[in-house]
Amino acid sequence: MTDNFDIYAGQLVADGIDTTAPLIAFDKTGATTDLRVLDGIMGKIGKMVFKQPKIFTGPLDALFTKGSLPYGSASEIVSVVDATPNAKENGTCVPRGQVPITSQLNISNFAYAVDVEVKDPVLAKYVNDAGQLAEFVSMILSTPQKRIASLKYASQKHLISNVIDGTRAITSDTKSDGSGDAVSYTSGTITGYCGKVEDVEYTTSTLDIAGAKDILDMVEDAYDQMIFENKVYSVSGNNDFLMGTPNIIIEKDLLRAMDRVLSGITATHPSTDETGSQRLGKIGNVVAIDTFDSIPVDVAHAGETIGVVIADPQIFHEDYLYANMESERCVKQRLTGYSYRGESIFYADRSAPAYAVLMDKPASP
Repeated sequence: MTDNFDIYAGQLVADGIDTTAPLIAFDKTGATTDLRVLDGIMGKIGKMVFKQPKIFTGPLDALFTKGSLPYGSASEIVSVVDATPNAKENGTCVPRGQVPITSQLNISNFAYAVDVEVKDPVLAKYVNDAGQLAEFVSMILSTPQKRIASLKYASQKHLISNVIDGTRAITSDTKSDGSGDAVSYTSGTITGYCGKVEDVEYTTSTLDIAGAKDILDMVEDAYDQMIFENKVYSVSGNNDFLMGTPNIIIEKDLLRAMDRVLSGITATHPSTDETGSQRLGKIGNVVAIDTFDSIPVDVAHAGETIGVVIADPQIFHEDYLYANMESERCVKQRLTGYSYRGESIFYADRSAPAYAVLMDKPASP
């Protein structure tokens, strides 16, 4: 009996499913020789359903202003700190006013390389007709998009969690499948994008009516100040203000905790009070996410996490260097490979107004 198929490398053997992986051993049979009994007939699959992968883009992608960057590897934002000063005439022909500006340089910081292949003869053996084959191929070709979407959402959460200055310890490995050697490094100082940050001594699990009202009052007070021109909420010190409806980003668990404690009826809390969702919805676009990433490491904010962020609607950006898919046909293997490549710059405009409320991290179980 033939058990070693290495000598047949490069060929499909015994109606195999790959070059050295036969469906059955060369000298074996797949069914009984007596086909007069019902058990001797190989069972057939009568129905096949190819479930298309669900692609989760997340609620944050809509908050990022998209732009194209076909040349170069960086983008720069230049903004005016304040207006030209109103000076007295000094007798010169052309008075000159000094206008300070700020500049923010953003470097390429997001990329992906996702490959997938379709082997025509192999896939055909798993289906019953051309319609099923098309569904099968469609399912396979959706997997790169699913991976890219998950990578983007993770990167977006990472960016919006940089509300303060600090450092990050990055841990990864030398192979994308996690089987390589562990590598780690500590980043340089990260500049947060929130001009003002305040904290409260609550966790989501310990939140009560007073705590929920404190957080909502702080967000409303910040909003009331951010709609007027000031330099408090801009990291770069620009004299700026909210233009348009701000985005309010909050973890779903915290928002639900607020709604629960504020919807209860007690002697000191009448049922006519608004919930957290209602109060926040009056001042901005509420975006509930599953969880924030950890904030940058900073001694002053040790043991804290993000509760709520309120930010200018134009603060987050993604500039595409490229994002495309190319195919390559391998005739010998009857295989078509699809290569998805992309590179972007994710950044927060630090001249725009933004505010964050930090909370205590819950105790580890």
